[in-house]
Amino acid sequence: IYRTESRWKLAIETWVMIIFITWIIYNTGRLDSPLTNLYLLTIVTAALTLGKLITLLEVALITACYIFIGYTTTNDSLFWLANAGDFMTQLAPMLLVAYITTMLSADIRSALSRIKIISETDELTGIYNVRAFTAIANRTHKQAQRYRQPYAIVMIDSDNLKAVNDTYGHEGGNRLLKLTVACVQQSLRDTDVFARFGGDEFIA
Repeated sequence: IYRTESRWKLAIETWVMIIFITWIIYNTGRLDSPLTNLYLLTIVTAALTLGKLITLLEVALITACYIFIGYTTTNDSLFWLANAGDFMTQLAPMLLVAYITTMLSADIRSALSRIKIISETDELTGIYNVRAFTAIANRTHKQAQRYRQPYAIVMIDSDNLKAVNDTYGHEGGNRLLKLTVACVQQSLRDTDVFARFGGDEFIA
């Protein structure tokens, strides 16, 4: 909820910025103003931080502002219609920037999410790795100290993993580790944290 409120707050701030930029452009030459590219700042900000929907709404607001500025430049409606092509030509780069930046932002967010998953999980078993477990355990320890609640750390290992590897190959050893994880997970609660400590050792 907080993240959603924060996004909408930033969206409102960028919309206020668009209105402010429109006022500046209106008073510095209107469509001939050298400052029309200031709209790109708000488009890039929205595309990188706020997602596709809000970026689309922002582009629509900028288009409305452009229409307002262009229409008030001349009182001749026919003249305005005749120059609609020029108007769209000026808007096209902003639409292109909005589209490309939004696509890049989505790819970056997806990659960061994937990197986070890879950095926190054990590739073989799919459970937490030591790095992620250490961060969670430190947080749990501080909470336990604050609220004076006990907690337990359990070390588990698979006996004779080397013998299994020597007899059945590494694939057999990997199957043993996965089976160990599956068995332990059946005995854990949803609130428990389980991780591979390294080799054939696990920690909960």
